Amino acid sequence: MRQALLNDPSLREQLQQALANYNTPGRTLVPLSVGAIAIVENHALAEASGGYGDLPIIDGYYLLRQQNGRWAVVDSVGRGPSIETGRLTLLGLSNDAISGLLNALRAAGVNFTVSDAPLISREQVILGSISPDMTVAAVKQQLGQPLSEKVEETGCCGLLVYLEYPHLSLRLFQDGNVFQMTTTHRDVATGAGVRVGDTHEAVTNAYGSPSLSDGETLLYYISGSDQSESFSFSLENGRVVGISYSALLN
Repeated sequence: MRQALLNDPSLREQLQQALANYNTPGRTLVPLSVGAIAIVENHALAEASGGYGDLPIIDGYYLLRQQNGRWAVVDSVGRGPSIETGRLTLLGLSNDAISGLLNALRAAGVNFTVSDAPLISREQVILGSISPDMTVAAVKQQLGQPLSEKVEETGCCGLLVYLEYPHLSLRLFQDGNVFQMTTTHRDVATGAGVRVGDTHEAVTNAYGSPSLSDGETLLYYISGSDQSESFSFSLENGRVVGISYSALLN
């Protein structure tokens, strides 16, 4: 079954509830507007927007899967008018299913853009034993006391914490998580086992084709970040000389 449903009250009600619970468990998101809904077999791609007052919480496209006759949200697959096909692939959809969903939306006259850059999942972003979701306390518990620690106050982002370890440099929000980590030492490996000194091929064998590549850097955008987060490998003479994770500061 491939179709785009613009006025199905029953399905729309299910999707509204699923999206509200997905984004704010236990709370009702008001107002929540569901636009076009494309369906291919047991998957739906829904356009949705909504927020609290003037604060937008939902604005983009969401993948849903039908389970036991009800629709459940799988994840966000794009912000604004953009749909990330790389994210749909990571979530297990075949190329035929992705094409079917996009074609159903196009047939309904929906205007959207497609971002087809390869992506990696957030779970793949590990450097040493550190991941982007770790706090200052969690990092220190894992690595111990740093060689140096600096706190900087910023106008945009509050207090930032800079931690220096023998083989790893970290930048974190004082009340949040990691927004940057970098190593140039072979002693530190990624979660997939890639480390400084490894070849270009070792990186692509572990992470696939990069989102961007200029011969000196292999850069991978992280799924769900709207290209604001990346995991990158700096190269010299075809070998890795540095590995870093970076998130743009707002």
